[in-house]
Amino acid sequence: MQDGGRIEVNPIFAFRFQKEAYQDMGDLIAEFFEKKIAQLPEGGATYFLPACDQHNDFLLERLPHQTTKVLSLFIGRNPQEQLPQLADLLPKVDLVLVDREDTLRLAQSAFSEQATKFRHLSPFDTRLELGKSQTRKESLLYYQLDFEQGIEDQALYQVLHFLSENKDTELVFGAFAASQEEMKQLETRVAEMITDQFQDQELEKEVDYQGAENPLEDNRHQSKRYSFVNMQDESELIKQLEFVRLIVDLNSQPLLYTQIAGISAGIPQINRVKTEYVSHQKNGYLLENTADFAQAAHYYLDSLQVWNDALIHSIEKIKEHTGEQFLIKLEKWLEEVTHGKEV
Repeated sequence: MQDGGRIEVNPIFAFRFQKEAYQDMGDLIAEFFEKKIAQLPEGGATYFLPACDQHNDFLLERLPHQTTKVLSLFIGRNPQEQLPQLADLLPKVDLVLVDREDTLRLAQSAFSEQATKFRHLSPFDTRLELGKSQTRKESLLYYQLDFEQGIEDQALYQVLHFLSENKDTELVFGAFAASQEEMKQLETRVAEMITDQFQDQELEKEVDYQGAENPLEDNRHQSKRYSFVNMQDESELIKQLEFVRLIVDLNSQPLLYTQIAGISAGIPQINRVKTEYVSHQKNGYLLENTADFAQAAHYYLDSLQVWNDALIHSIEKIKEHTGEQFLIKLEKWLEEVTHGKEV
């Protein structure tokens, strides 16, 4: 590679290339991409394209015109504020898959004339792997943190207040790939709220210090009925949920993977926003007001029958969101855009 990005081909390998030199790496990639596409059958071909500004135009300009093209949007790669940038791409694709229901609503509203091109399909499927919360005397609550959406004081207060009044409950605050500063600030925020609003002993475990007048500070720290965990990947969440009795996600948009993991483990969930994964008083509880948190928590923690019913409803949800069901949906949508009719 020369200065300016120009690429010259080593004569020894010249037989593999159509040119002796290329203007840049994109020029070289285009040659091999077009060669590969030419080797593939055109009839009935369907191409799935993960939406990315760096390669959208490159790919769509080179894929055979008569083939079916499906664009895939993922919130981690395609923030919702970038939806208007789809305007130039929509005429070139047949179907757009989005990973979240709120993204679907926004996209269909922004492009009302082409709303039927957008479909919601979760990037995660369900796997029945029931938790073991029934093996613990204490009820463990998992509180889902999302620093990007922000964490409301009222939500924190309601959960801590419930914890203070129910001595047989414990709480885990969980975040994904948060910075050390974010976690530290939250721990400080929780500690200050406890100091201002509660008595320290209200949130401590009943620990036998064997008559010691001044238990070690480490032991005092370990006696708290709440803890913080910063997970790096989804597998760590599965481990955290193993003994969880109730999932709490009071964010404006529930974390998708946590909802999927919750129904896979048969754990009821408390949310503020309706989604296709949680049904009110079936496998979860939808709060209209955060102040009603205690009522929702007691609904599932006080009655084994209600909790077992939620487990049954979760299993029904699992059936709706298996990989096989995803394929059935996708095949139906592709049939519609390919032949212009519903199957």
